[in-house]
Amino acid sequence: MTFDADQRASLAAMADVLIPAGDGFPSASQAGVAAEGLDQVISFQPDIATGLMNVLEKLKAHAPAEAVAELQKNARPARLRGPGSAPD
Repeated sequence: MTFDADQRASLAAMADVLIPAGDGFPSASQAGVAAEGLDQVISFQPDIATGLMNVLEKLKAHAPAEAVAELQKNARPARLRGPGSAPD
C-alpha cells in the first residue's frame, strides 16, 4: 500500500502544525516525516496504513490546523493500531 502525493502533502502539512521549523531546527516536513519517515514507519508497521489513509481522506477538506484540532478533539490512538496490538 502506497501513499500518493496528495496524501503525503496533507500529512506533511498537518505534521508541520505540530512540529514547525524554529530555532535552527527543521519542520516535520523538512525532516521527511511524510516522505522517507512515513515509508519507514509503514515498512515496520504496515497494518496502520489503511487507518492513516482513512484519517487523511476524512480530513482532506480541512485546513491543516483545523485537521489537527479535529484529531486532537477526537483522539483515538487505537484506530491506527493494527489487530492484536496492546493498548496504551
